[in-house]
Amino acid sequence: MVPYSADYEQQVIDGSGTTEDRAVQAETAKEMGAEQMIDKIIKMGYKRLQLIHFFTSGEDEVKCWTVRDGSKAPQAAGVIHTDFEKGFICAEVMKYDDWAEQGSTQACKDAGLYR
Repeated sequence: MVPYSADYEQQVIDGSGTTEDRAVQAETAKEMGAEQMIDKIIKMGYKRLQLIHFFTSGEDEVKCWTVRDGSKAPQAAGVIHTDFEKGFICAEVMKYDDWAEQGSTQACKDAGLYR
């Protein structure tokens, strides 16, 4: 069980001046004397529902997708578009931590971290 007050969460958002900046909201919550619970609720919900995220990226955008934990790559591709699951051939994968460390997709490929 997660203690939650919608009124308190709204006060934090109102006090931070924006709904976009989570760091400002966290600081506002700290100043008000308690942490926000919405992030914890979301994480617990995903865990209880056995859901995970995966990301797709291109040169100009990154998208986040949600799939059931334990899904294989073809089923994950089917979340993007049903035809992708039917005609699935392979997935090119790299870990975010590797990408962040290497600095680019090409650097991950060159380092042998792209699968």
